[in-house]
Amino acid sequence: MSMESLDKEQARVLQEISLINTMRKGSINSQKNKAVRKDGSVAEYGPYSTLTYKDADGKTHTESIAAGDLDFYRSEIEKYRRFQELSAEYVRISEEKSRLTTQMTLDEQAKKNRKS
Repeated sequence: MSMESLDKEQARVLQEISLINTMRKGSINSQKNKAVRKDGSVAEYGPYSTLTYKDADGKTHTESIAAGDLDFYRSEIEKYRRFQELSAEYVRISEEKSRLTTQMTLDEQAKKNRKS
């Protein structure tokens, strides 16, 4: 790939990243609660949706999600996953540009050495 095509690809990735306005990391889970009644029988409540994620310190958090907000949270998590994909793609392109730049520098040095 040429440096020009890598620059264009990198610009495309950055443009797509810039369109991600909000995002959340984590996963959505469904859980049920059980309660033992006075007569000894078990009552099951739910299912309830929760968002589980780790903060910057690695501590796990769980938040309840209202049924009406489920699609919003799914969208936010999907945007975070897309951000991760784009970030990995950006790193791949940057590494390729670095290899290409290194090769161009080595080729130029070899050319100068042949002339001397």
